[in-house]
Amino acid sequence: MEDILCVQRNGPFQFFEVTLSTDEGYSKVLERSKERAQHPLLGRYTIEPLWWPDKRVITVHCFNPHVTAEAVRLFLNKYVDLLPGHKDIRDELGIWTGRRQFQARLRPDANGVGGFSHPPAYFNLQGNKAYLFYSGQPPFCRQCHTFGHTLEGCANLRCRNCLESGHMARDCKGPRRCIHCNGEDHLARSCPQRKTTYADALLGSRVVGKESGGGANVRLPSCYHI
Repeated sequence: MEDILCVQRNGPFQFFEVTLSTDEGYSKVLERSKERAQHPLLGRYTIEPLWWPDKRVITVHCFNPHVTAEAVRLFLNKYVDLLPGHKDIRDELGIWTGRRQFQARLRPDANGVGGFSHPPAYFNLQGNKAYLFYSGQPPFCRQCHTFGHTLEGCANLRCRNCLESGHMARDCKGPRRCIHCNGEDHLARSCPQRKTTYADALLGSRVVGKESGGGANVRLPSCYHI
C-alpha cells in the first residue's frame, strides 16, 4: 500500500488508473500481476501498463544545423528503438534552437546500466559534433567515451597542452607541444608535417589573386555561423 500514490476510478468505462510512487513499485506490481494472473480476484481484470520503464524522450543537439533529422534517426537506431516522428525544440520567439526530441525505447542489456543499453552522450555525426541527453541517462565520459564516469573522474585524461596523460590543460605545468609532431618549438598551425586544408588553399588563392592584381574566383558559402 505504501507504494500507491493515487487510484483514479472511471465508472462509465469501468477501469481504475493506479499510479505508483516509485519505478521499483511499478515493476513489482507488473511482475506480480503476471505471476498471479489466474488468481480469483486478478482474473476479473485486464492489467495494461500505461508507462514503460524503458521509454525515454531523447534530446539531440547537433552543432551543425544542416544535419537532417533522418541522419539523426539513423544514428539513434543503432542503439535504441525509435517511435515515429520527432519534435523540433523552439524558443519563445518560435525560432528553432538546433535541438530535436525523439521518443525511444531502450534495448535490454544484462551488462548495461540499469539492465539497458544506452547511446553515447557525445558523438560525431557526418563529421559534426553532437550530444544527447535524457532522463535517467548514466554518466558518460567525453574523453574516453565510456559509461560510469564523467570527464572530471576519467583515468584516461590527456592534456591538450603538453599531450601527456593524467591531467588536464588547466593543471598542466609542462611545455606546450604540437599535436602533429610533438615538437616544442612550434604549434600545430605552423607544423611542417601538417597537411594543407581547404581553408589554407582558399586563403592562398586569395593571396595570389591580390599579388597578381586581380581578384581570385572564390565561391563563398551561402550562410554563416554567428
